Amino acid sequence: KDGKLHMASSWDFDIAFGNNNSSTGGDTPEGFNCNARWFARLLQDPAFAKKVANRWYETKPLLMDVIENDLPAQADAIRLSAKFNFIKWPELGLLTWPAPTGFYTRWTYQSEVDYLTSWTLERIAWLDSAYGEMLK
Repeated sequence: KDGKLHMASSWDFDIAFGNNNSSTGGDTPEGFNCNARWFARLLQDPAFAKKVANRWYETKPLLMDVIENDLPAQADAIRLSAKFNFIKWPELGLLTWPAPTGFYTRWTYQSEVDYLTSWTLERIAWLDSAYGEMLK
């Protein structure tokens, strides 16, 4: 009606942010992993791609604030719950679906938090590069 595209809410991130070592490509921070062919087609339009890229650079500061401040705070806030979770379900470092890359090297809650942070920062770097190309 208003000339804008609207997408539904994002949810179900159990196999996102490096937590999936399958053929879908969700374990690497590089690439646009989207099953919606229409979205890939939209990115072929230079005008649309520039708008997406500009929006990325508008929202990136908020995302960086979340990673630098909110993520550590939330990790600390649920640290005790995580401890009890992994006592009940001792799966750190063990093969469980979806078996993210390097799972066998991460035996502590903090190592998982560090992995999430590192993976997300690598993703942001890749997005910066990809969106930078769209603005050329």
